[in-house]
Amino acid sequence: MRKLKVMIVDDEVIVRNGVRDCVDWDLYGFEISGSYDNALTAIKALEASTVDIVITDIKMPMMDGLQLAKSCREKGICSKFVILSGYDDFKYAQQAIRYGVEGYLLKPIKEEELLDVLGTIKHRYFKDECEEASMLKLDRARYSKTTRDIVDYVKRNLDNEELSLKWIADNLLFMNSGYLSKLFLRETGYKFSTFLLILRMEKAVQLLKKEEELSVYQIALMTGFGNNPQYFSTVFKKYYGKTPKEYLQSE
Repeated sequence: MRKLKVMIVDDEVIVRNGVRDCVDWDLYGFEISGSYDNALTAIKALEASTVDIVITDIKMPMMDGLQLAKSCREKGICSKFVILSGYDDFKYAQQAIRYGVEGYLLKPIKEEELLDVLGTIKHRYFKDECEEASMLKLDRARYSKTTRDIVDYVKRNLDNEELSLKWIADNLLFMNSGYLSKLFLRETGYKFSTFLLILRMEKAVQLLKKEEELSVYQIALMTGFGNNPQYFSTVFKKYYGKTPKEYLQSE
C-alpha cells in the first residue's frame, strides 16, 4: 500500500516548514514529495511526476493558489487541492469551490483541521489504495527475537490501555526501555507509538465492519482506549478523516 504524496506551495519558508512539521505524515499514510516557494515551479514539478494532494497558499507572487488549481485542472493534472488563506473572505471560498478545491483552511493552520481535510480526501478518493491493506510493512525474518516478541505481544494485547514500550520493558522483557525503543525503531522502521496506533486503528475498522452491533464504547475498550469512547472517536477521526459512525455509513 502506497502513501499519498503531498506537495506544499507557499512563498513563506516559515509557513512551508510549519505545515511540514505540524503533522506526523508517515503515521497518517502520507509523505511530502516536494516543497516550493512559487506556483510556477510547482506546476513544472506536477507535470513531471504525480502528486496526490497539493497544499497551497492562496496569496503568492506571479500566480496565486487558486490560479495554480485552475491551471492544473486545465492541464489535466488530477491532484487534489487544499487552500491555505489568511483571508476569511467568502469570495475566495466561492472561487475555490469552482476550481474543485477540496479544502479551504485559514491560517494559522491547526493540526486537527488539516488532518480532517486530508483524511476526508484520502477516504473519498483513495480509499481502495490506502485503507484496504495494512499500513504496516513488517518483515519478521529480519527482526531479533526481542522485536518479534514485542510485535506478537502487542497484536495479542491491543485492549490493554496501559500498553506501552515502557510497560513491556518493565513487565514482560525486563529490559531498559530506552534500548528497546532504539532497537524497535532500527529493526522495524517505526516508532513504537506509531506502530501501536496503526494496529489499534486497523483493529477498530475491522470491528466496525465485521461486528456492526458493537457500540463505539465497546470498540474503544477492545482497542485499548479504556472507558473513553470520546477520545477514541477523536483519534479515529484524526486518523481516517471520519468519526467511527461516519466511516461505517460511508462503507
